[in-house]
Amino acid sequence: MATIRKEIRTRAHPDAAWDEIGKYLLHEAMTYGAWQTPDIRSAVHSHASTPAELRAEGIYRIMTPDESIAELKGLGEGAAAGLHPFCGGMPIDTAWKYLSNYVEKVLGKLTTTS
Repeated sequence: MATIRKEIRTRAHPDAAWDEIGKYLLHEAMTYGAWQTPDIRSAVHSHASTPAELRAEGIYRIMTPDESIAELKGLGEGAAAGLHPFCGGMPIDTAWKYLSNYVEKVLGKLTTTS
């Protein structure tokens, strides 16, 4: 099974989304980093100290719905994406906005019938 091993979110304007939620993603990454010892491997292993640095690392990605669909389709059947809607203490209204956007604009276009 193919998997996107990075946290993704979808928004029409990824730059604006980073401005809105980058601090929550950074908080999660820094928290995971604080727990990890050198012998621990994790999908979230960041050295970032700002949202811009975190974005550049590519661990957390914010893509447009079309980018998300293209990537998942490119991975083939069984592809999966990691979603953590409440990461880093994100307010529920903000988290719900991103989660519902993903469900409506990505999952709805990935479903197939046999």
